[in-house]
Amino acid sequence: MDAILADNFGSWITSYAPIVDASGNAIGAIGIDIEASYIEEVRANILRNGAIAFVLSYILIFLLVFWLSGFLTRPIIGLAGVAKEIGEGDYSHEWKEASEDSRSFHDEIDTLTGVFKVMVGKVAQREKTLRARVQQLEIMVDRSKLDKQVKEIVESDFFRFTVQGEGMRDRFKKE
Repeated sequence: MDAILADNFGSWITSYAPIVDASGNAIGAIGIDIEASYIEEVRANILRNGAIAFVLSYILIFLLVFWLSGFLTRPIIGLAGVAKEIGEGDYSHEWKEASEDSRSFHDEIDTLTGVFKVMVGKVAQREKTLRARVQQLEIMVDRSKLDKQVKEIVESDFFRFTVQGEGMRDRFKKE
């Protein structure tokens, strides 16, 4: 039985157990006294060292998670920035090859970057083709407007009278 006892010499934790023979009869007892302050000191050291280990482990794990999250999200954030530039019409991004990157392994981000690079090239080419086609259509629309305006002028009464009047002047000059 464990108990904290106090006497003139201090506080003690006393523990004892019976000594039994082969037939199960108690033939004696053994006991031990341990100074209670020593047990409290050991307990306090364990709690203090455990708390220090916990805090240091927590800080280390936090720093590792912070570094790892940055390491893993940096390429995605870079792609998002490139996508924003492309959305604004800037297709002149310089693409880093996987060998230039600080990572020495090929992963899904590298695959995504490669697909993105091909897609950007195709989108840039399509935009260039569309711009050329729009310019041609604008020229055709301008010609169509010009033809319509000329037709309106030629078919107007004022133009007919003017042309007839010039024809009459020419006849009078010849005569």
